[in-house]
Amino acid sequence: MRVRFKGCSDARGNCGWTTSMERELFFMKSMLFIVVIICPLIMQSCLRTMSDTSMREDIPPGFNLVFGEGGGITGRWQGFAVDASGTVLRWEGRVAGEDGRALGSLSREELISLWKRSLDLGRLAEGASQKGDLTYYVLLTLGGSKKEFEWTDDGSSRSKILHDFYSHCHSVIEEKTLK
Repeated sequence: MRVRFKGCSDARGNCGWTTSMERELFFMKSMLFIVVIICPLIMQSCLRTMSDTSMREDIPPGFNLVFGEGGGITGRWQGFAVDASGTVLRWEGRVAGEDGRALGSLSREELISLWKRSLDLGRLAEGASQKGDLTYYVLLTLGGSKKEFEWTDDGSSRSKILHDFYSHCHSVIEEKTLK
């Protein structure tokens, strides 16, 4: 017993298809429509979203960056902290971020530079802490989520990415403190 679909014109249920060639032509046209129209629209919306996020120049209120170095036998740490308003603190002690004293404020361009570089670091997995005689430290707060990194300069690609970010931050702050 064959079921006849509603709207089909013949008993075999072909619904108006006279040949398999017409059926293939219809599906090819449908696929062409999807590839030519739908896919570019989806790709364009994705690219726009990614560029809007990465090129944002408004720093969120929850942005906070603490970075420094230390450890070893003495267990002393030193470094800097920067908040979303651009205020820079220099800290020193046994715990990262303690006993901070104000150094001044970063310009909007300097703060945006740190913000944009921190977006790349925000995508990096935290991973296991690596400690040695000289350990580098970064605590990054973006939109309420915190990422903490501790590493030694061991030559790995992860270490290089972190150290490049650390060096950039340090150079921005040094320029500010030497002015």
